[in-house]
Amino acid sequence: MWPADTLEQARSFYARPGTIEQVLKLEDEGWRITPNFHFGFMATGYCWTATSMPVAQYMRYWLERIVDAGQIERRYWDQYWHNLVSKKIANREDRDSFDRDFTNTARASATPRPGIACTFAAFASHDIGMPPVRPFAVPALLLRRASESRPPALGPEDYDVIGKDGEVIGRIVRTATGPAG
Repeated sequence: MWPADTLEQARSFYARPGTIEQVLKLEDEGWRITPNFHFGFMATGYCWTATSMPVAQYMRYWLERIVDAGQIERRYWDQYWHNLVSKKIANREDRDSFDRDFTNTARASATPRPGIACTFAAFASHDIGMPPVRPFAVPALLLRRASESRPPALGPEDYDVIGKDGEVIGRIVRTATGPAG
């Protein structure tokens, strides 16, 4: 699942420090939690970065800055990119992807999407000689079938992740490939 996958979802997600801690605790249940920063334009995501900032630090970073996050006008792209690289949210090699998806197009703005990726792999005990993975519950979250599919989804299997207050804070989709990282 990819909580905070759009800027609107990220604003809702990072406005709840308790939810952030709950997501980080999923690591104790066998989940891998990683940064999933990318940019968006309209309804599509572009330019996933290779974030080397540790996920807890990344989430705290956005918790403190999400209020000010918004569309980045073309004239500020270089400055914004330099900041992402200096904070280890992006690396210099990611710029080629940004240039392909934004700089070398007619797009006038790019919207940061400070998402996270939550992946889980359960291994059957007979495959690797380990005890079965214990059942777990995702605290304070609800799933609802999404009304429309968005990239990188493959079909109607999308689900919105909904916080206690009813706001969409992420999306679970079936894809052929996952985000970078």
